[in-house]
Amino acid sequence: MPLQLPSGGPNFFEFGDDVRYEIHIDNDGDGSPDVTYRFEFTTEITNPNSFLYNTGPIDSLDSENWNRRQFYSLTRVADGREQRLAHKLQCPPCNVGPLSTPKYADLARQATYSLSTGERVFAGQRADGFFVDLGAIFDLGTLRPFQQLHVAGKKIFKAEGEPVNATDRMNVHSIAVQVPLERVRRRANRYGAADPASVIGVWTSASRRQVRVLGDRGAADTATGPFTQVSRLGNPLFNEVIVPMSKKDLWNSLPPSEDKRFARFVEQPESAALLPALYPDVFPNLDKLTKAKKVRADLVAILLTGVPAGLIDGFTNATGDVQADLLRRRRRPDRAGGRTDARARVRAVGDRECRPGSGRRHGCPDHLHGWGSAGTGDRDQSRRRPAGPLGGARAQGAGRPVPQCGLSRFAERDLYRLVGRPYVCRHDFCPWWRDSRIRLAQQRFWRN
Repeated sequence: MPLQLPSGGPNFFEFGDDVRYEIHIDNDGDGSPDVTYRFEFTTEITNPNSFLYNTGPIDSLDSENWNRRQFYSLTRVADGREQRLAHKLQCPPCNVGPLSTPKYADLARQATYSLSTGERVFAGQRADGFFVDLGAIFDLGTLRPFQQLHVAGKKIFKAEGEPVNATDRMNVHSIAVQVPLERVRRRANRYGAADPASVIGVWTSASRRQVRVLGDRGAADTATGPFTQVSRLGNPLFNEVIVPMSKKDLWNSLPPSEDKRFARFVEQPESAALLPALYPDVFPNLDKLTKAKKVRADLVAILLTGVPAGLIDGFTNATGDVQADLLRRRRRPDRAGGRTDARARVRAVGDRECRPGSGRRHGCPDHLHGWGSAGTGDRDQSRRRPAGPLGGARAQGAGRPVPQCGLSRFAERDLYRLVGRPYVCRHDFCPWWRDSRIRLAQQRFWRN
């Protein structure tokens, strides 16, 4: 559940009680789960006569002031057997503000559990770790670093723009589990760099009951029947920018082992044809490759099969011939005890998808290579988030309003100095804040 505005009260974001959330691990390359970690949530209301999330400071997970709490159970499924690892673990509250959650970091630590079976687990709201310029890229494929070269943008933009991280200071509900390697990888005689047993594939899914009956006149809803998968995620943006709109529900309902049905959209992605059309003469080699109708073997390897040995010195994460959208992790035991995070390192994944998709491996000009990780400058608060398995502390809800268009913090600071008060962003002006003359014009606009 991404793109959560921190100040979204009084009904703050939470997990669904009617959803079964699962993290799947494939350790033999067949695109089917060999190990699954299942999370199921329940919500409890302390004071049914109050609309408030909390009635005073929340200084501990058992605080009487906290009115709406969530708990979850964790089950491990392997070899057809279910093992309940924990029951009624608690999520931390949302980081409402300095009065409601004065020691939020302590609450998050209290909600991080080390289990007797070796796993370490957390479920709750964290700072979004994704780096992407959503506002621009879905505005007819605008790439701010060379927006002035866009077939339509050249009429509007006179110079390159500053990338904006749309998820900066946004939150996301996260489920994180840190697992000993021996609990997820298959048994083998050795786990060398080139050995298939060293690679695991990870994806997530969400499932609901097949039947839901809505209660009448305040009666509770009833859900029954077997669980059916309604959503899944492997590589971020696979479903969003590769799978056609008419097939998204079908893709979400299937396991990765069925992804051969979508391979043609990876071999000939729509975005590869759009980029040369939107940016004439900017992607000449990608244009030639697309017109030649050649299969994008690089994207097939990155997204569906893993990179085979021999292409990159000392590296391979191939899982075999089965085409499946998986986050492939090649890990060996380290000094910290041989653990692996079953959560995507989304910045690296986004970079890995965007750059090859733009034709980097097919002669894309060098100065265009950075757009895949656009918006990650030093002024971006996301750059300073801790890189541990549980991510960064979530943004606080009681801070100054987040600009509606994801305006960079540098520009926001300058505007605040000029205006001298909180503001609502005027999106039309956002690309121009770094021009001092425009800033002076904006100063007069606000003061008038």
